[in-house]
Amino acid sequence: MNLDEFKNSIPLFLAQAVDTGNNINGAVLSTSLESIYELDNVVEYLSHLRNKGLIDDNVSWNVSVSLGVLLGEMIIREHGFHWSMSDNGIPIVETEDGNQLSPITKIHKIITSEDGGNGSPSGFYNGFRALQQYYEMTDEERDMITTYIEDDV
Repeated sequence: MNLDEFKNSIPLFLAQAVDTGNNINGAVLSTSLESIYELDNVVEYLSHLRNKGLIDDNVSWNVSVSLGVLLGEMIIREHGFHWSMSDNGIPIVETEDGNQLSPITKIHKIITSEDGGNGSPSGFYNGFRALQQYYEMTDEERDMITTYIEDDV
C-alpha cells in the first residue's frame, strides 16, 4: 500500500476502530484526544485477550492498524502533523521537523506484550508531548532541568 492508498483508507480504518471500541465495553472512540483514555481501555482489553490466546497474531496486527490509525489521527489533528510511510511500508506520523512516530507499531507492541510492560496509547502520547516540550525549551531551561535531575540522583 502506498501513501495515497493509505490516506484514502483512513476513513475505513477509523470506522473499524470505532466499531472495535463500541464492541469492547461500549467504548466511544473518536479522533479527539478526549477519547485517548477510552483507547487505553480498549487496547488493554485486547492485550488481555491476546495473553489468554483468544486472538492470534493476525487479529492483533489488524486491530493494531485500525487503532493505531485512530491514535495517529488524534495526534495529527491536535498538532497539525501528517502521515508518511516508513522505509518498511508502515504508515507513520511525521512532525514538522521530520521526527517520526509509529502509533500502529506502538499499539501492536502493547497488545502483544506478555507482561504489560509496553505502556499505553496515552503514555505514548504523553511521552511524545514531554519530549516536544523539552525541545521547545531554551538551553538555559534545559540546563536547569538537567541540573535538577542530576542533583536528585
